[in-house]
Amino acid sequence: MNNPSTLLRLLYQRLKARDGGNLAGLLPRALPDVGIVPGTSEFVLTKAQDLDEGGWSSAGLLIPRQYQGFIAVHYALDTDQLGTLTDEGNIVRVLGTFPRHPTVQAEEAFRSFGHASADWFLNTEPVKAQKAAVMTLSFDWSLVVDLTVQEAPTP
Repeated sequence: MNNPSTLLRLLYQRLKARDGGNLAGLLPRALPDVGIVPGTSEFVLTKAQDLDEGGWSSAGLLIPRQYQGFIAVHYALDTDQLGTLTDEGNIVRVLGTFPRHPTVQAEEAFRSFGHASADWFLNTEPVKAQKAAVMTLSFDWSLVVDLTVQEAPTP
């Protein structure tokens, strides 16, 4: 695999709810402080790092690479926390079943996928943009794949 975008796009598409709700508008990028308002959600890639165990093969340079990110759903401060459980359940379902998806299983470069427990917190980032603070539901995730890099031919 020389580009992890297929797997990242699949994860995003599976998370984006088709039946309405807060995940229906899931954005594939970080929201600016002014955009963090109740009813918004974001899918963010935050870090990519090389892992050990790489090396040269006949296909090129093999680089095990870990991609990390988070999913965040934002609610009004007065939201009953029970009202966030539908979104939490949908996210847990997608994250928990992602490694078993046929497209993921068919990808030889796929190594592993993991996610952290849900985190609910008072998010004061919008205050920087003179917006009200929100309650945020967040999950961290990580995807490990083997990237194969081929050296470009010399001109």
